[in-house]
Amino acid sequence: MNKKYVNLEIALDGESVNIYIETGDEPIHIVYWTEDEWLEDPSTVVPAISNAIYLMFVDPDDLINRVKNPNMPDPMDSLITPDELEQFFKDWGQTHSEVCSELGYDEEGSDELLMDDYFWHEGKELWCNKSASGFGGKDELISNYLRNL
Repeated sequence: MNKKYVNLEIALDGESVNIYIETGDEPIHIVYWTEDEWLEDPSTVVPAISNAIYLMFVDPDDLINRVKNPNMPDPMDSLITPDELEQFFKDWGQTHSEVCSELGYDEEGSDELLMDDYFWHEGKELWCNKSASGFGGKDELISNYLRNL
């Protein structure tokens, strides 16, 4: 399934329903219900849960706009699109040989040296900056998100 936002997540278990934005630090909770709430008022809570789950997959912008608080930071600013993620990899990702060559490290045994300033993304097989003075826009958010997956 192709998601509009890579870091909009849902956690379902026997005790709660939680739709949240994974930031790599503290998650931003969009909606959250406990078992007590849906047992206490199922005629209201169960349809709300169903609607929230539906909107999460069909129109996540509508879901967030319905529940956001004007007195709090806009959660839309913390969402990451697949295009933003790919751009981050293009801008900040380097193969092992590229980063070692750039830094003058021997490729063998350099992992521990690289881990101070970079993190390894297994899926892309790239080293990515943890932080950089050149980070702009959502780069720091994306870096935090990826390295805490």
